[in-house]
Amino acid sequence: KFTVFYDDNCPLCAAEMTLLANYDHHSRLCLEDIHARDFSQRYPNIDLQAPTKYSMAKPMMERSLTV
Repeated sequence: KFTVFYDDNCPLCAAEMTLLANYDHHSRLCLEDIHARDFSQRYPNIDLQAPTKYSMAKPMMERSLTV
């Protein structure tokens, strides 16, 4: 799996994640909204005060992604 952290309050980011999800036929993406209520509990090492200008991605189990 490949986890992508994104800002769902950003219309462009949300649209990009919807597009990515539509192409993820093998369920290899885990899309995580950084504004989810439990985000900080599930990802305590991610500093939400840091700039969110760009999407952040974190490899989980696989290093490559083929969608």
